[in-house]
Amino acid sequence: MARRTVTPDRIREQIFTRYSERQRRLQFQVDARSQNLANRDWLSVNEVLAWIIDAGAADDLAIASATKRPCSQIANSAIVSWGRRGSSGTRELISALHEPIPPSLFVNVNNTLCLDGWATCIDDAPASEWGLGPEWGDVRFKPQDVLRLWPPRKASKSSPSTAATDRKWKDWLATEMRAAPVATQSKAMMREHGNAVGLPVISNRAFARAWADAATDAQAEAWTIAGRRKKAPRT
Repeated sequence: MARRTVTPDRIREQIFTRYSERQRRLQFQVDARSQNLANRDWLSVNEVLAWIIDAGAADDLAIASATKRPCSQIANSAIVSWGRRGSSGTRELISALHEPIPPSLFVNVNNTLCLDGWATCIDDAPASEWGLGPEWGDVRFKPQDVLRLWPPRKASKSSPSTAATDRKWKDWLATEMRAAPVATQSKAMMREHGNAVGLPVISNRAFARAWADAATDAQAEAWTIAGRRKKAPRT
């Protein structure tokens, strides 16, 4: 793979063009599950990820987790992704037609799919990875491939009601927050802990709602603040 000339200005430009990646979560507000995917010609990266996860609760953790799934399937040649050669830094597409993206691109763990439809290296990739080409834009998938790997979920008849599930999670989270009002934990860690103690399966959206309600009930403001988690004070 040929190496392109990379300057500090170009690197800063590439980073700047991705700064709003988290804001692109808003595009998930339209639930892809309400669409008849089988009748579509192509699916964008956003539509594929919205199909995989609970679209309404697409937080950073859910998006990052869901993105790894198609990337690994592409690397294993289980699904074909299509794209047009270009530069993610300038948003310039060089090729006019879509081509199959080589699976080898995703064998490299420093490459990923971005919400804006580009297949390129991750933001915190080593400097040696920046400027290596090609990059691929306007990435698409064929619906039949997506449905083959991720068929529609069937509702479980034995699952508890949403209201009961929400209440159990909220009560448990509130108890944990009251016990450690300062030594907060991440949502991902608490959700894993809740699953381990036998709480019912809960959707991303319902978990976010239960978390907010629990923090209010427990008057645990620290648990609502994003960023590095605080350690309990030494005694």
